[in-house]
Amino acid sequence: MPVTRVSYYLIPMENNDEDVPLHLLTPEIYENWTIDEQVDFVFALCDYIKINMPGLEIIPDFLLTDKDILLALGHDIWSRSDEEIERIKSLIKESRYSRNWDFIEELMTCDDGSLALSVADETLRELPEFWIASFVAFDKSPREYHLNPGDAEIAYSPLPENFRNNAEFNLELMAKVPYLYPAFSENVKKHPKIQEVALANYIKVVGRSAEYYNTLLPEDMKGRSVLCEAILKSNGLMLAEMPDACKANPELAYVAIMQNPKAMECIHDDLTYDVDFIKKTIADCPEALQYSIPRVKYLYENG
Repeated sequence: MPVTRVSYYLIPMENNDEDVPLHLLTPEIYENWTIDEQVDFVFALCDYIKINMPGLEIIPDFLLTDKDILLALGHDIWSRSDEEIERIKSLIKESRYSRNWDFIEELMTCDDGSLALSVADETLRELPEFWIASFVAFDKSPREYHLNPGDAEIAYSPLPENFRNNAEFNLELMAKVPYLYPAFSENVKKHPKIQEVALANYIKVVGRSAEYYNTLLPEDMKGRSVLCEAILKSNGLMLAEMPDACKANPELAYVAIMQNPKAMECIHDDLTYDVDFIKKTIADCPEALQYSIPRVKYLYENG
């Protein structure tokens, strides 16, 4: 009877005088075990494969068609040699599991979704849920940063054209992976609901960070009044990072200065001639006067 432990080349046997070398395990020996024994052994072998990543040559061929073994082999597959990677891909493609949605969905949890993307049958690649799960797997893969616009375009590139042009599909995709917005087509970006979701997401993500504003925010979002106002309410000095149109917008400049009087240093030169803006802003925030250029001080006192 096998125990639930697999050593490098041996299957420990309780009722044998000698252990059986793993690569010499035969279907006959395996089939003589009870179902519970087979299940325990396969689970132990899967754990061993995930931890030790042994070469495929030590795993008996008849086990290389087992669903759980194939999933274990897919775990951290990109750390293997190119030859082993291609062999594992071939094993999956040749199995019936390449057409099984449940298997492919589970395979996506083994890496960043790349393996499933490369082996899934064409019938599955026609399903919207396949692509959404693929992007979710990529988004959940270990990474210390959000997707910037360049990453989004790379991640989005395998998507078939019919899905790229489908606003409803992309809206559903954004609910799972909102940072793909920069890769959307211009027509899809114009969809009102997509605009709404994208703005809400970037307001939450960009927040108080100038680095995030400059690296994560798509160019077409950087001048949006709603987004800029939300950011400036949290950090008025972010006005310095915004386009000239924002710096020259009296409403946005006012919000920034009310949050931090030092933001007066960031306003556009046009506003330094705007007497109405100057008088209202400094009246409501007298501290802003100390950060004003001489012309602004003069217009406030004499305008």
